[in-house]
Amino acid sequence: LRLRYLSRKNLITFAPFLAFPSFANGLASYSSKSTTGFWFPEATPDPTMMAHYDWCCSASINPATDSIHIHKVAGYGNDSEQSTSATFDITSNSQWMEFIEETEDRVNVEGGAGAYDVMRCDLMYRLSEDHHPMEPVWKVWGEDFHLKRLTVSYRSLLQHMDDATTSDAQVDKALESSRAVIRGLLMEAHSADIMKSRAPPVETKVNDVTIQLTKLTVLWTPKHNEKGDTDIIVRGHACSSCKPVQIHKRPSPIVATLALPIEKTDNESKTTKRESALPSRFRSPQNKVASWCRLRKPLEDPDNYKPSGVGEVLMVRSATSGEKVILEGLTSNFFVIYKDGTVRTAEKGVLFGYVRHLVIDCVERVGLRMEYSPILMDDATNGLWESAFITSSSRLIYPISRILIPEISQDRNDKDSTDRGVSFREFWTDPALVDGEEYLNEPAMPQWLNILNELLIVGGYEAPGDSNMLKGSQSSKF
Repeated sequence: LRLRYLSRKNLITFAPFLAFPSFANGLASYSSKSTTGFWFPEATPDPTMMAHYDWCCSASINPATDSIHIHKVAGYGNDSEQSTSATFDITSNSQWMEFIEETEDRVNVEGGAGAYDVMRCDLMYRLSEDHHPMEPVWKVWGEDFHLKRLTVSYRSLLQHMDDATTSDAQVDKALESSRAVIRGLLMEAHSADIMKSRAPPVETKVNDVTIQLTKLTVLWTPKHNEKGDTDIIVRGHACSSCKPVQIHKRPSPIVATLALPIEKTDNESKTTKRESALPSRFRSPQNKVASWCRLRKPLEDPDNYKPSGVGEVLMVRSATSGEKVILEGLTSNFFVIYKDGTVRTAEKGVLFGYVRHLVIDCVERVGLRMEYSPILMDDATNGLWESAFITSSSRLIYPISRILIPEISQDRNDKDSTDRGVSFREFWTDPALVDGEEYLNEPAMPQWLNILNELLIVGGYEAPGDSNMLKGSQSSKF
């Protein structure tokens, strides 16, 4: 597969080319040969490392031939050639980028492995109107949006690097290479035996859609060349659990924690706060760079902020007034629906995610009002919140049932204590969700679910006629 043979008509959000036999037959000439050592330095495989995702591959562009090279990571049986170590699980996109930083000596380089972006890709299974199975097709959520943001992140990264310059022509070529990498990774996923073996059974309702979700990452790594300017190394990573997911099934609620500074008492019994020591991208929130995946790891530590059972960590910052403002999650945006019918999400100091902008567009359609005022912790304490949820490209919308605050145990200050962990106290709960998943079978429609309904319609998913989840929404173009 070479870039010069790719036409623009094949670079579209929906990928119907996989449904046509003429194009599918052409996959036989597509090379999925692993090229260990090309852009992926070899490492000693660790058989005890458990794969985070059941299927994974990565891709790079050979700058000499403009051809795509696929590196088989997991889900290929004996053909898998996972480059891993005792430290990194390469099926995770964040650890894949950390692996690149480590093996290419980029840990102390500005931005780490470079600028990146992540998009959701749905392999859709459905029936035709005459109840015959249709060929599965890809839906890529917001490809143009993600590539535009990737370009902005990369250009911003260069401004913080010494003697780094990239021409518009190089950026245009990187964008073309990125689209080719995306197509190549999707073709590889579509043809993977493990994906086919776990494909969902034929649906019983015409409009029902079941998907296999793939998380796809595009990475741009700056590299100085002999001419004195900076080349863009384009790489991609795709991973999937291969598990069939019903697109219209209501999501289960998650528990979140607040990344508040953990108070610690020193030897003189003075209390100090460590807000400045917590990882943050507040100063450059719109720049999505790989080094953030490494910097945020203290907040993902199960012994501190993200123990087992916690789905997201919410970052907090002190306002000039001294009030605590909730910004966003480590990998998501944060929304609150207030009891007065307004919806709030942070406007300053956060990444403007793709699903965030879709949700903002859907709020007024369901009868709510969008407001960009700060989300104050005091508002929750004063009972002003009705519900809260997170949004991300891979998860769309997930409601939050509980928000917890970490508290350091007194024993943790005692060097001789064996119990030096962090305990949690309940900060806020959604009464409709705290009793588990009983709400899943209730006919009532919470407001966050109305927003999700509209988002799916905007995204091109038709509502089943008898679904309690999707009713009363107007169809519109994506």
